[in-house]
Amino acid sequence: MKFFIFNGITAQPLESGPVLGGNDTLTRKSRKAYWLKSGLPLPKEGENLIFPVPGMGRISIFVHDIFDTLLLIAASSQEKAYALAIPFRAYFVIFHEYLFNDRHFDTLIELREKPRPIQTRRQILELNKPHSNYGIDLDFLESEIFSSQYLSRGHIGEACKFVRAVLHNRALAESVIHLEQSYAISEMMMNGSYYHFHYRHDRLLETKYSMRKKYLENRTRYDMSFLSAFRALEAILGTERLKKREIQRKLHDFDYNFQTSFSKNRWRSYHVLFTRKRKWWKLEDLISYFLVLRNAVAAHANIRPPKMLCEDQVLEIQKLVGEMLFAAFSSVKNGSRSK
Repeated sequence: MKFFIFNGITAQPLESGPVLGGNDTLTRKSRKAYWLKSGLPLPKEGENLIFPVPGMGRISIFVHDIFDTLLLIAASSQEKAYALAIPFRAYFVIFHEYLFNDRHFDTLIELREKPRPIQTRRQILELNKPHSNYGIDLDFLESEIFSSQYLSRGHIGEACKFVRAVLHNRALAESVIHLEQSYAISEMMMNGSYYHFHYRHDRLLETKYSMRKKYLENRTRYDMSFLSAFRALEAILGTERLKKREIQRKLHDFDYNFQTSFSKNRWRSYHVLFTRKRKWWKLEDLISYFLVLRNAVAAHANIRPPKMLCEDQVLEIQKLVGEMLFAAFSSVKNGSRSK
């Protein structure tokens, strides 16, 4: 069994417990006394809140040195470890607007052996298994690992359920990978409160000249982010090359598999609205519009774009695929049939 530290996310040692931070200069006795001042019972050291994924491995919150925590992934191979880690990471990118672009080290830091609960953070990081002759700057790595975002056990548990769901459906797994990459390329996240209270008002006031400047600044990034999001759309619809005449049938198939109603409902535009001046769409029409853009960008490099691809189209397609993924995940989690 191989063991990996997940870089970027960790959890409180107890649900709703204090985040005290580590101090390797304190003895275990001192750290124990420091924790008990909070009035809470000592956390159970070792692997906590274990989420096994049959045939793949497990994800767990590892409590060590009284109250420090790591997110630990155990798997029989490197490939299986990443199969667990990538959708886990994508869950927080897609549904919680948390980007990992500021991380200097890999998502998974492989260890030579399983860490022990009594070890300090530094002792555990000294178990890292460098994959180059240059090794790893442990001071830098320690600073990054232990500046990870603390999330509740509830959020981590929901992410683990998401991992289980997508690993049982290849279309969902592929879609998740490409949609996460779209967000990573664009570095744009749009939550509801920001959209309703700020963005939509500011966007209405933007001139064509300023939008053109933004396009010239970001053209390649918009193109690549859009292509990744469209690939995510194709994956979730179960095809590698979507054709216009297939769109409605693919939507019906998606609805049948996941007990949704995307083929019947109308889609309210939040972003394309600003360039197309159209608020409501049949989803078939919106995807057809995206298909035309995809063909222009992918087939002809969009050198003299027949349609200027800007952040409106990127944000809209990301939102659409995200909602389809969440609907499919909810269906699988609740036990509805799916292929």
